[in-house]
Amino acid sequence: MFARKNTPFTLGAALLAVFGVACQDEAPATGLADVAETIQASHNAAPGSAQLYQASFSPLNADLSFRPVRGQATVRVADGQLSVMIEASGLEPGIPHPQHIHGFLGAGPGACPTLDADRNEDGIIDVLEGVPDYGGILVTLDSDLTDGAGTQVEGLPTTSNQGGTIRYTMTAPLSEVVAGAGAADAAELDLGNRHIVLHGVNPETELGTAASIGGLPAWLTLPVACGQLFTAGR
Repeated sequence: MFARKNTPFTLGAALLAVFGVACQDEAPATGLADVAETIQASHNAAPGSAQLYQASFSPLNADLSFRPVRGQATVRVADGQLSVMIEASGLEPGIPHPQHIHGFLGAGPGACPTLDADRNEDGIIDVLEGVPDYGGILVTLDSDLTDGAGTQVEGLPTTSNQGGTIRYTMTAPLSEVVAGAGAADAAELDLGNRHIVLHGVNPETELGTAASIGGLPAWLTLPVACGQLFTAGR
């Protein structure tokens, strides 16, 4: 799921890629509130031209995070394009944070996991324990929205050094996002019934028996926030 595009992704390669990204300076980005205001202004100017979805994040594994993660996401579908905007705080500074749209194609919305998801009772909801609640990866929110569950570590957002904030925006053709997710069409992708999940904690965090995927370290894949997308208007 968290594979590096066109490259065998061993644990060693993952760590090299991760720390390479962590050393990069984060480019300035527009705050989500500003982006949402711009989107709404466009929506008001051309009624019916766009579909909006929004999610508010609640923390997962809050005691393992830099701080309990909070934030918002907005997804806009208009003129054959899908745009995603995320702003969240409380994430570990200086590391990449995998983030995805999760769900069950052809089924309902699922849910953000509760403590009941901790099936091995180790006090941690790991990446595998969350999947039965919010579903598998449909869209990876990195530098390429069209490659489904594939994650390019180089394209993941990193946090600022103040408050652990990420600001992320990305746009891609809707038809390519739908195809990458394995959906037949936008109706099956059904964004209004999906969840966005953010991942990643301090690499030095003791995670004991927490599971991971793709040969990646558990600190990189541990879920730290979840929010359900709801239809926000046209």
